[in-house]
Amino acid sequence: MEIAGTSIQTVTNAFHVFCFFPNRPSYDPEALVSPQDLANFPDSTESSSTNIPDEIGSMLPPPYPYSSMSTYRLMQWVDSGSNLKSESKVNRLVNDVIHAPDFHAEDFQSESQFDVSREHRKLDAAINSSPSLKDGWHEATVDIKIPTGDNTNGVHVFSVPGFRYRPLVEVIKAAFTDAQARLFHFSPFRRIFVSPLTGHETHIYDELYTSDAWLNAQRDLQRAANEPGCKLEKVVAALMFWSDATHLTSFGTAKAWPLYTFFGNLSKYVRAKPDSGACHQTAFFPSLPDSISDFLRTLNISTNQQKTLLTHCRRELMHEAWKLLLDAEFVHAYIHGIVIKCADGVYRRVYPRIFTYSADYPEKVLLANIRDNGAFLCPRCLVPKKKADQMGLIYDLKLRVRMARKYLLDEITRARDFIFNKGYTVGSMAVERLCKPQSIVPTMNAFVEKLGLSFNPFQMLVVDQMHEFELGVFKAVLVHLVRILYAAGKTKKRQIVEIFDERFRLIPTFGVDTIRKFANNVSEMKKLGARDFEDILQNLIPVVDGLLDEPYNSWILTLLFRLAEWHALAKLRMHNDVTLERLKTCSTTLGKELRRFREWSKDFDTVELPREVNAPEASRPNEIQPQAITTSSPPPGPQKRQLNINTYKFHALADYAPTIPIFGTTDSYSTQTVRGSPLENWHIGSKKDSRKSGCAELHHIISESRRYQHDIISFVHLNGQDPAKINHLLTRLLGRNFDGDDETYSDAQRASVHIVSNRIYAHKTMRINYTSYDMRRDQDSINPRTHSDVMMISPETGMHAHPFWYARVLGIFHAQVCHTGPEARSHSVQNMEFLWVRWYGTEPGYRWGFKSARLPKIGFVPEDDEGAFGFVDPSLVLRACHLTPVFSAGHTRTLLDFSPSAARHPGEDEDWVNYYVMIFVDRDMYMRYLGGGIGHGADPLKDQDNATDAETTHETRSNDTNDETAVGEDTLEEGDEDDDEDDDGEDLSSEDSGDDSVPEEDADSDGSVESSYLGVDDTGFADL
Repeated sequence: MEIAGTSIQTVTNAFHVFCFFPNRPSYDPEALVSPQDLANFPDSTESSSTNIPDEIGSMLPPPYPYSSMSTYRLMQWVDSGSNLKSESKVNRLVNDVIHAPDFHAEDFQSESQFDVSREHRKLDAAINSSPSLKDGWHEATVDIKIPTGDNTNGVHVFSVPGFRYRPLVEVIKAAFTDAQARLFHFSPFRRIFVSPLTGHETHIYDELYTSDAWLNAQRDLQRAANEPGCKLEKVVAALMFWSDATHLTSFGTAKAWPLYTFFGNLSKYVRAKPDSGACHQTAFFPSLPDSISDFLRTLNISTNQQKTLLTHCRRELMHEAWKLLLDAEFVHAYIHGIVIKCADGVYRRVYPRIFTYSADYPEKVLLANIRDNGAFLCPRCLVPKKKADQMGLIYDLKLRVRMARKYLLDEITRARDFIFNKGYTVGSMAVERLCKPQSIVPTMNAFVEKLGLSFNPFQMLVVDQMHEFELGVFKAVLVHLVRILYAAGKTKKRQIVEIFDERFRLIPTFGVDTIRKFANNVSEMKKLGARDFEDILQNLIPVVDGLLDEPYNSWILTLLFRLAEWHALAKLRMHNDVTLERLKTCSTTLGKELRRFREWSKDFDTVELPREVNAPEASRPNEIQPQAITTSSPPPGPQKRQLNINTYKFHALADYAPTIPIFGTTDSYSTQTVRGSPLENWHIGSKKDSRKSGCAELHHIISESRRYQHDIISFVHLNGQDPAKINHLLTRLLGRNFDGDDETYSDAQRASVHIVSNRIYAHKTMRINYTSYDMRRDQDSINPRTHSDVMMISPETGMHAHPFWYARVLGIFHAQVCHTGPEARSHSVQNMEFLWVRWYGTEPGYRWGFKSARLPKIGFVPEDDEGAFGFVDPSLVLRACHLTPVFSAGHTRTLLDFSPSAARHPGEDEDWVNYYVMIFVDRDMYMRYLGGGIGHGADPLKDQDNATDAETTHETRSNDTNDETAVGEDTLEEGDEDDDEDDDGEDLSSEDSGDDSVPEEDADSDGSVESSYLGVDDTGFADL
């Protein structure tokens, strides 16, 4: 580390990243992080007990509190995982308990009879005796004042019992003394990327402890005077709250409204694991009981007034509950800190600070004290509702900053005086004159009342991608798209919606659960969650392609591409200054495309879907009507519907880019995090958690088993390719770079390669480990029967070279090989792994990329091409890839004119003409095509002045380079498109148009092109 005053700068790591600490840290939790901790999959060598944080075990070693290690191990097994033990749990019982060297059956003979309940009582007693775990639950009654609107009747108090909560100070103490607190960050820092070419520095945004908000909070804390006589280090307890009302059953009214607390001191990657123990259940908010209606009737409050008064009471109840949580002890700690002996044994003065509160829009409205869907519907700014559809325009972006919400204490105080002291009703004109101009409500904000006016209650209400985009904007677009398909199919022989659903059922799965099977009709949208809508978005382009006539088909494909790109950018786990600018531009572009969609969709007679017609009136979407309805009741049958983007959810999309530098990336505070909380996580344990996936530091894992062996002569007789296989092995034995095995060798050279016993050994799966864009390790599984498509860096160079090669894996093999002769580098027997593949080629003359808003398109190389099949070194495989058929192009048998074939999946007798490369299947895949992934070894800062959204032209892969056909690049920038909008203001789009592809002279010596951030010509990846 380099020390300058009190600041510290670490040395740059292999990814050209260093950390800058404004204040010298007293503790470095990242020193405890192992390579496996940076992997998103379990290690096969990892002990099953190392993942479980054990507070009791952190105080006394095993077998405490049990009598023997045998009992300890057995109880660990009993208390882990699901109550219903799966096969993997039984396997673990045998392998981790019975076969453990310290497990002795004799330990149970000394006891009269083993009793699980008795052993659990021992554990409970140990927990109750632990000072650090005395953070128990309290129960209180919440009192709310109910105004009657009558001076003579006064103000009455209604008590709501059953508010269960844990004092926040006790939650903080428990968290900071827990064993997991060894991973807590006490000192915020900047994570900075240094361009290896220019030396230019750019900020990286990921964790809360690298955010502007924490750095500013730490700066203010250090500048404040110390407590008298105290010289302890002052640190921040970064509180992050989540709340989400939850129905507990499919039938009935049973529900819970939990409050969860997470600590931003802990990495988001740990917090996101459901079994990490990082989620602290803090409270269960009460709801207004039905008996309040009876109480209001006793006060002679009219039925007309009751609705407004009940809404007011719900707001009061929420903030009165929060006043109990923000008790005097917490307020004292907020100002003066708490002295805590932390997990590293050092005493520190800990100051709680509230950074984020994640909730859906109805709860944001309650917490911000604003009207639900009022004239100013945003909890963060005062953009009028009638201007909400102008998201992304310069006027809109400036107005958000200029008209940021401020807490109107005087207006609220005066309004409450009218209500509680002067006998005015909640909805009276006197109160409305004070509150309506900014859509506020006459409820005192608990956070401001307890923590002072310096606390901004609006800033903590962070964006929420799950509710605002996946269940909001995109769901609305999908619903309207299905309406369009119904309207367009009225004149067709077959309903377009039926084709829509059929195509979704043909979408292949990807990963363990990244893309799951679409078994049900997507158009019906039955019981879909946020992750289902995410899967639909990522696969919607090939499904919709060709269902509508032109130009509508092109327009909808462009819109869906922009939606998928915005979603990928907003959900990145690691951002930098350049990707944030990209997100801002994409927000503007998406706003423009959605406004266009709203206009051109009026060409279709869109009416309610069958599911909407049958839905209760209260659950119908609040759509913009095409014209005023003059009759008192709507006509029978489906009503006309149009897209409504005058909503908070659409307006909020432009707030993502400004929020990320302040609080870190959106995955850190997404409401999706609490979906894995104990209350939400009712399902039986996932198979994914128990899989053994090998060492994270290896590039790939292939079994060494010789169970499935093939005689080389029989294999060649059935499948051909013997010279190709020998050429492939010879190229590797000679240490030459892979070029598609296009090199030719003499018969004598081939004869120098000997396959021991003429045997090759087949395997069912291969696992590929790779470094993701956010500098972590992840894994893909390759299976020739199911997930068989892979990608690798293309050795081709040139302005129009595609960055990747694609192949379908037909077989996974290894062989014992010996190389003889004068060219041999080693005469010993070598174990060589290789993949038998069928190659894909890019579509000639097809333009794809971020400017043209089109996915890459590929197809199988015809069988009469010498390069249709081949062999690949597994170490060259970059990742598995998700390929979806271009359904509109149909099938063909001309690419492989015999069936059945080992080159096709069982039951297939023809090929799809083309496939789309699904670049939005996950964030890592997106960054590989966009460029600039820090973990990929690319340089996002190279030549920023000339960075463009470069398009590439694709040629079918061929051994003859003279067959390449160059096609002119698409040079139309997003800002160059005709804008036929009627919106006030102008679009924020200032990209320069023109052909700015990376020139060949910028290519590295190894033939890879160094990435420009916005370019798709990005093959400058770190060698694996």
